[in-house]
Amino acid sequence: MEKPRIRSAACVLMRTFIGALAAPGFCSIAPIAFAQGPPLFNAPTAYYSEADALAAGDFNGDGKPDLVVADNGIVGARVKDVRILLGNGNGIFVQGGTYELKGTAIAVAVGDFNGDGILDLAVGHGEPAGVSILLGNGDGTFGQPVDYPITADPRSRVVSVLVGDLNDDGNLDLVANGGFGFVLLGNGDGTFTLGPSVNRHCPAGGGGFQ
Repeated sequence: MEKPRIRSAACVLMRTFIGALAAPGFCSIAPIAFAQGPPLFNAPTAYYSEADALAAGDFNGDGKPDLVVADNGIVGARVKDVRILLGNGNGIFVQGGTYELKGTAIAVAVGDFNGDGILDLAVGHGEPAGVSILLGNGDGTFGQPVDYPITADPRSRVVSVLVGDLNDDGNLDLVANGGFGFVLLGNGDGTFTLGPSVNRHCPAGGGGFQ
């Protein structure tokens, strides 16, 4: 099976309010604008949610990039969802599945964690800090989240998740930034084992080494 392509999901104007488009009490996760030729863009298309992070990948095998959104709720309310937006290939996305986590979604990363050639999700959350793994089915849907808590501190949260093979065993591992760096070693079957923590403060923000 062809190895799935992973595209870097640049920060797409997170937390940008689209006053003219948004319904009362809502904000847009990502006003996506398409270039007409530098430096002009078409009017953005708003998708109503409030998000802390997103990532891109082909989740249903149609060769078109899709999005996964770490959704922390509408204004004035907190939810614990990760949402899928399936791409039509023309810059338009349709709502896919919504998956509830044990904590408020804050960070998201994409990788093939069980070696089946299908992209899976690693979602960092807070209250308390942990990482939830959702294995992809290859049709744009995902299995139920399996949670890996990294600390019992109820105030803690994972603000970024990095993906890479840290121990050179051919399996993807994770580093969760929860104030300190926490390592989750991949077993190659979609499960992880909590490894050592990096005993130094990690700055907020994201990054990765796909």
